[in-house]
Amino acid sequence: MIEQGLVMLVQASPAVAAIAPGSGFFAEAPKDHALPLWTYISASEVEPYALSGEHGFISRRLQINCDGAIAADCIRLARAIDDVLSGYNGVLADPDATPVHGCFRTNVIDFFDDPGRTSRRILEYEIWFTQT
Repeated sequence: MIEQGLVMLVQASPAVAAIAPGSGFFAEAPKDHALPLWTYISASEVEPYALSGEHGFISRRLQINCDGAIAADCIRLARAIDDVLSGYNGVLADPDATPVHGCFRTNVIDFFDDPGRTSRRILEYEIWFTQT
């Protein structure tokens, strides 16, 4: 499963582990988890078809949310994650050994949550992979 492989890839980075150990949650973090942290969601997925049907080559938009108590924390975490994912290609360590043909950052968005007094940097990626 590509999600598991991407989380494993990012978590294996010493830079990411030093900033946000034990992070990499789907959609939302557990309540009261220490900041900074990161979560992810899939924004869209396109599986092109050929005349003969599905061919297994998939394009997915992945959104990674980096949250920090201060802006510098979420920016530093986002930079460490981007160092891992931007331009990545290879076979992920998930149980399906998902082949990734390319991972490209397509957008960066910054937010400040006034009530929570936290900062967030969102990274969006286009990932091309083969479903096995």
